[in-house]
Amino acid sequence: MSDLHLLRIPIDAPRLLRFATEHGIKQEDETLGYTLHAWFAALFRDQAPKPFRYIERRSEVLAYASTDAATLLAQAQAFASPQAWAALDPEGVASKPRTRNMVICASQVSPSWNRRNAMPPRNGRLPSTSPAT
Repeated sequence: MSDLHLLRIPIDAPRLLRFATEHGIKQEDETLGYTLHAWFAALFRDQAPKPFRYIERRSEVLAYASTDAATLLAQAQAFASPQAWAALDPEGVASKPRTRNMVICASQVSPSWNRRNAMPPRNGRLPSTSPAT
């Protein structure tokens, strides 16, 4: 079993901001960093993924965690507050174990790596790899 998993967590900003309001998070948080940190702690407790990066244009978080998505979701379903759970789209959460030779620095990843080894897109279909005509 791998000791590190790459996670993709879709973000629904209105539901996340509702969670923030219900938990008294009123500070300016343009990047959602503090809000996401608080939400992950409410969902996953000591298993909260970190580090993480919010990618606004795709409305998702990419993060590392010591457990896979299924284990994190089971933890959240059992122990998270109803407000924290309501902000989560469990169907969209995905994970992939980090292999020893996996390149973490995105600037060093080749395009062919992305097509063959990346997590599948949310709609479940991989893009066509046939040459354009």
